[in-house]
Amino acid sequence: MKFSILIPAYKAAFLEECINSCLNQTYSDYEIIIVNDCSPNKLEEIIGKFSDNRIKFYQNEFGCGARNVVKNWNICLGYATGDFTICIGDDDKLKPNCLEDYATLITTYPNLDVYHTRMEIINQNSIVVNIQEERPTKESVYSMIWHFWMAGRKQVLGDWCFKTQTLKEKGGFIDLPFGWNSDNLTAFQFAIEKGVANNKTPGFQYRVSDLTITQKNTPESISGKIEAWQKSKIWYINFLKTTEPQNDIDNIYKNTILNIFDRYMERKIYGEIEHGIIDYPFSIISWLKIARHEGIPCSYVLKEFMKNGLKKFRTIL
Repeated sequence: MKFSILIPAYKAAFLEECINSCLNQTYSDYEIIIVNDCSPNKLEEIIGKFSDNRIKFYQNEFGCGARNVVKNWNICLGYATGDFTICIGDDDKLKPNCLEDYATLITTYPNLDVYHTRMEIINQNSIVVNIQEERPTKESVYSMIWHFWMAGRKQVLGDWCFKTQTLKEKGGFIDLPFGWNSDNLTAFQFAIEKGVANNKTPGFQYRVSDLTITQKNTPESISGKIEAWQKSKIWYINFLKTTEPQNDIDNIYKNTILNIFDRYMERKIYGEIEHGIIDYPFSIISWLKIARHEGIPCSYVLKEFMKNGLKKFRTIL
């Protein structure tokens, strides 16, 4: 089988390290698709350091930008010729065993549309600072969602592997602002019929640094994240209406999700405003405007400002 490793590229800081990790695989049949999203950094100079015909470099004529980052994921997908597709950030890394472990997992469970590898969290110095929980070798979509909601599973785009043909036929990655929840919903979508198979050995490394887009809590990004949660809510409602559990355990998972649904969504949406106020308390007018637009009580914004925003004021003064 052939893999396509997609790298939607914009940042230069860790790109060379990212590419090196992809070229250091113990499995040989793959391609690396890199698409430059009109970066001001000279990414072509980084790419020029490599002489490997598995690397295919493209440049967008117009930039998708951070808010529309999923569009670049799908542009990358359009160039993919592999049987299976992995999409990673330009600052993330694959461990040498990643593709070989996926090949073994796919051979064991050949009829699935989505697979998962365990993830390590690395910092800006590429030091492992945390590790994802171990998952069952095979599980249903209801198990995936329940553990994501109830057990706080940490998962990102790069720890999933999709069957390329199915991903293309169904329109690619689900497009949400800033890619917020796009990775999760895409994985859930492709596990609805057949579930997912999980590798227990880490194969992917997700980098957390000051350059990570989703770490920024500006009014623009928070507004986009709330919009993403609102659209995610619609996806979950449709999923719960149209997908029936296949066994008693999945039925328990579904009932639990239904019982906490409204509280969970409210907590996620309101929580985004809280994060924004903590990081940018001076933008109180923006937070009130966003709250009004999203139907969040202004009293909640003011309460969070009094609780968290004023702390920052006192620190500065």
